[in-house]
Amino acid sequence: MYDAERYTRATVGESPSLLANNLTAGPSTLAYVHDTQALLVPLEPLLAGARTEKLPILTKGGNRTATQVKAVTLGASSFFVVCTVEGVHFFDEHGYERLHYHAFAENRHAGVDADGVVSGDGGGVARMCGRGVCSSCSRDGRAQVLVGTTTGDVMVFEFDGESFRKTEDDVSIEPGRRVPVADVATEVDSRRGAFPPDSALSVEEQCVAVAANDAGVIVAWDVLTSDSLKRTFAVTRPGPITSLAVRNGVACAAESGGALCF
Repeated sequence: MYDAERYTRATVGESPSLLANNLTAGPSTLAYVHDTQALLVPLEPLLAGARTEKLPILTKGGNRTATQVKAVTLGASSFFVVCTVEGVHFFDEHGYERLHYHAFAENRHAGVDADGVVSGDGGGVARMCGRGVCSSCSRDGRAQVLVGTTTGDVMVFEFDGESFRKTEDDVSIEPGRRVPVADVATEVDSRRGAFPPDSALSVEEQCVAVAANDAGVIVAWDVLTSDSLKRTFAVTRPGPITSLAVRNGVACAAESGGALCF
């Protein structure tokens, strides 16, 4: 609930790009995408109203157009996941060291031309990029990061406590159609890296993932293992979805028309 005594207004300089879900909070840092960079803003001086320096996350070989940054926690480890048109970058919680990288050009993705262009169903073209990032947990106790793409697929990166491994097969919202993913969500709190403590669900019931696309299609899976996601249901809303959340067995989707559906 809003409390005037706990409210702080801070100016961060550059105006964030007009992207959906363009703000994320790590353990001690806020981050957002601006142009070709993901900018980090230390939280402590920000809350104190002091002038604060914005620290860019720099990718090797020069930055490319960035589409999202998301802070995710897996167990005791926190990361910043930066999606660009060249690939998906995993940085440490300070944004200094790149720990893992998945390049689109070096890996096969269905529906992507040699120059990285995706021809979307229903017309239009877009650059291959990541859209929608969240932490996940499977029934066998493994931790993952899920990343949606403009091809309509969701990539699964398993984390074993030391390194990341991308699974061989991506999961598709609509098999045979290339509609960009809008967002992905699970019961795992991406900031805490664990299931909510007040959840009334069993562990098996909490190991679910939900994704939605720009055509309004929402799909849910049981996350059995990192390599096995079992599709459970799909619904179609009238318009594009912009954001998703899952809590206590209920999926909430924000629609571009301003409505929330549960």
